[in-house]
Amino acid sequence: MRTASLQQKDRTPYLAAGVLTLLLISLSLVPPNAAAESVPEIETAAARLDAIPDELARPRLDAWQELLTRVRVLAQGPSPDLALDLVNRFFNTRIRFGEDIAVWGVSEYWATPLETVRQGRGDCEDIAIAKYFTLLSAGVAPARLKLHYVTLLTGAPGGPGHVVLTYDHRPDSRVVLDNLSNTITPLNERNDIRSVLEFDVGSVRFLGGKPIAVESWKRWAAVLGRSAQQGMPFGLQPVSYLTRTSAP
Repeated sequence: MRTASLQQKDRTPYLAAGVLTLLLISLSLVPPNAAAESVPEIETAAARLDAIPDELARPRLDAWQELLTRVRVLAQGPSPDLALDLVNRFFNTRIRFGEDIAVWGVSEYWATPLETVRQGRGDCEDIAIAKYFTLLSAGVAPARLKLHYVTLLTGAPGGPGHVVLTYDHRPDSRVVLDNLSNTITPLNERNDIRSVLEFDVGSVRFLGGKPIAVESWKRWAAVLGRSAQQGMPFGLQPVSYLTRTSAP
């Protein structure tokens, strides 16, 4: 995916003609049965993951476990703001931004939270997905959380694709957790992004359209399958799970 890091951020508004078609292609939703990662791609990514020494990965995994313990308490309290802030800052600071080819050795790879934390690097969708599953595991109601595929309105035709997480703070008021900023802001104040679709564990929906089955988006379905195999979202024992999995 063409994605964005803090260094690439440009907030000049621009709406590119034909951007929806380009995004449909990049999202592998056309055709609906477009393949997820192939077995060789998964094996390449797994080899990169296996090369991370345990002494480097374990502190990150332990810190993630400690974060979840804290967030579980905060998320069930009267105000979840601190929980959201902790999760947003944790992944923004602990996971170094890197494009898929540099991190995983393949042009496109959507990582599970366990894979991202063990690796210590990832791009925007990896970081957003890790935040999403961490909050789900902490007991945040699934209906409050949505992943959004957006375009950054940068002034260049098409703009880079980007993925963020939103939380339904109150009726008609979503806030954005973004790897581009440690500050959580209302979605309606983010004039630098335009949402194209939203997705979660239950559905994928183009804005203004009807939901489609998760299985129609093979890449997201593959992340859900591997995450379940690795104990997410309802249990978190990250060190004990094998990271090499077969293709769905």
